[in-house]
This record gives sequence, structure tokens and C-alpha cells, in this order.
Amino acid sequence: MNSKEEIYNTRLMQAEQTLADARDIRDLGSKPKYVLRRAYYSMMYGLLSLFDKDDIEIDSSDHAHVISLFKEIYVMNGEADLNHYKLINDIFQINNNSDKMDKFDSYIIGPNLAENCISGAAHFLDYVKSRLATVH
Repeated sequence: MNSKEEIYNTRLMQAEQTLADARDIRDLGSKPKYVLRRAYYSMMYGLLSLFDKDDIEIDSSDHAHVISLFKEIYVMNGEADLNHYKLINDIFQINNNSDKMDKFDSYIIGPNLAENCISGAAHFLDYVKSRLATVH
């Protein structure tokens, strides 16, 4: 395995571990907001692994820009489904706004939404894994 493969595989392992963390904290009865956050970060790490594989340098601290680039580079050219973009973007928006809505977050981010985020993140990581497995 070369160093490039190590980099994106490490990021993918981080994505998978973060998704496992989301499931664990859900099972421990944590607030749905925290489950959603772990699911979101698992998708973000998966997304960053795609950029790592394709040698696309980005500022990973600007999540809105990262998600926008995902749409521009992968969705617009047909390598990813628009639903992948919508999923990560919607969860990003909810996560980003949840701190501002702390009093309402148990109503807005309930167990069903948290569970859907886990399922969505798992689906998103399946896409990432299949994309990483393809050879250019």
C-alpha cells in the first residue's frame, strides 16, 4: 500500500469508526443531536477520503465548501447521486443550526431523525467505499 492509499484508507477507517460511535451513543441513550453529529462526521470523513484519493486539496475546516465541491466534482459529472449531496448537505444544515436551537433540539432532532442519519451515513459510506475501490 502506498502512502496515498494509507491516507485515504485511514480517513475511511475514521469514517467507519465515527459511524460505529454514532450507533454506540444511540444505544447508550444519548441525545439524538449527538447521534446526528457523529453520523454527520462519519459522512464528512468519508467525503474527505474521496478528495484524498483524487488528490483534491481542500480546506477541510470549511464544511460548506467541502460539500459544495462534492456536488461540483462528483455529482455534476455523474459519479455520485444527487441524493448523496442532499443527504450530507441537509444533515450539515441541521447540525450547523442545532446549537442555535438548543431549546428546541429534542423536538426537531428526535430519535427518528437520528436513526435516519445513521442509515443515511451508512448508505453514504457504502457509496464512498465503492468509489474508492474504482481505479482511474
